[in-house]
Amino acid sequence: MKEFLFVTKNELIEKNVASACTAHDFTFLVEHDFDRVLSLIESEKIKYIFIDIDDESLRGLQLLEWIQTRFRGSHIGVFSQKSYKPDYVKALRLGATERLPYDAVMDEDRLRFLLSDFSRTYALEQQLLCYTSPRKQDPLYWVGADPSIRFLIEKIKILSQTYQPVFIKGQKGVGKKHLATIMGAENTLRSLVVVDAETIPDYEQKVFLKDQLDALEGSIDCTVFLYEVTQLHPELQEAIAEYLKDGVLSLDGYVYKKPLQLVTTSTHNLFHAAEQGFIREDLSFILSRCQLTVPPLKKRISDLPLLVQYFLDHHKESSEQVYFSQDSITAMSHYAWPGNVKELFEALKQILEENPLGMITSRALPHRILQKSFYTTSSMEEGLTDVNYNEAKKRVVNQFNHDYIKELLEKADDNLTVAAERAGMDRSNFKKIIKKYGVK
Repeated sequence: MKEFLFVTKNELIEKNVASACTAHDFTFLVEHDFDRVLSLIESEKIKYIFIDIDDESLRGLQLLEWIQTRFRGSHIGVFSQKSYKPDYVKALRLGATERLPYDAVMDEDRLRFLLSDFSRTYALEQQLLCYTSPRKQDPLYWVGADPSIRFLIEKIKILSQTYQPVFIKGQKGVGKKHLATIMGAENTLRSLVVVDAETIPDYEQKVFLKDQLDALEGSIDCTVFLYEVTQLHPELQEAIAEYLKDGVLSLDGYVYKKPLQLVTTSTHNLFHAAEQGFIREDLSFILSRCQLTVPPLKKRISDLPLLVQYFLDHHKESSEQVYFSQDSITAMSHYAWPGNVKELFEALKQILEENPLGMITSRALPHRILQKSFYTTSSMEEGLTDVNYNEAKKRVVNQFNHDYIKELLEKADDNLTVAAERAGMDRSNFKKIIKKYGVK
């Protein structure tokens, strides 16, 4: 990744840039050919791009317009002798967020200081956008700047130093297991044990946990992850509940008395799961005392561009050669992502397999995403005045019914009985409406 690209023909500026960047070991490029600049931006990842908009031969404003059609994650800046000139104002409207005073780029010492400041700012931004666990090898990441996510990260840092049982709730694919693993990595002094009820048959779960704990006999501290706690065998649920009450974990004759922290996850609401018999009521009550909810991707859609860039950086060789256009990012941001981050990454993998090079526009997105993104919504909204009143009203009411029922089901964890009660309807009629409006 290059740190700076300067688009200018001024020889003194080029000299100052070279000297300032060399002094700080910054990687940089200086270019003045329009086509060459386009090629560089397409093929290189660049942190900051600065354009001399005083030189009309560089076609700086046209370059800014072109950059706006791409999603590259670069900071765009300009330098100009007069900040009030019309071209500068146009540059701001075209997405330029940084400005270098012209006298600064003409002064080597000032330029060296400003570039160093830009570099530090970029590093701080990356820390805010992507949390990294303290593991020295194979660090774990949580990508996102959404306030609710940042709050969760800070909370698990504190909880990881305690023995407080933690329950992490969220829809499938939001990253519950990943968040739990990050929590475990925060306390590097503890051994880790994982019991995934989705993959381990219930009749093997007690023996599996017993063997794992037995293998850690020399360890002082331990964190036990119980993924999808509502799918645990009833006998294991009983043993865990008893441990949380008296500090003794008894597994078919094996007794574990050392302190351990339980970190559990589930897609279900504990109260409803207890009502339906999927989890013991006493265990549900204890776990619900410290509950963390991971929001679905659609509730933190501002993180989507960051997740896309993270995927490109970590899952694609020569990721500099492929990138998403701004319209494709916009289309994906208007899709609901019922499968959350997991669905997003699977979609990105499919897209990259079919489009290994160059810019990926919205046309390359899977049909299901385009069909339910802003294209469908916009066409419906724009077409209301093109039909008579009754037809327009029918469209709006249908959309309302679909969205209302879908959100109701989400809040009820897909429990039809609970959702029907909240809607003030009997269960059979509610099922008919779900079918009628195609809510899945």
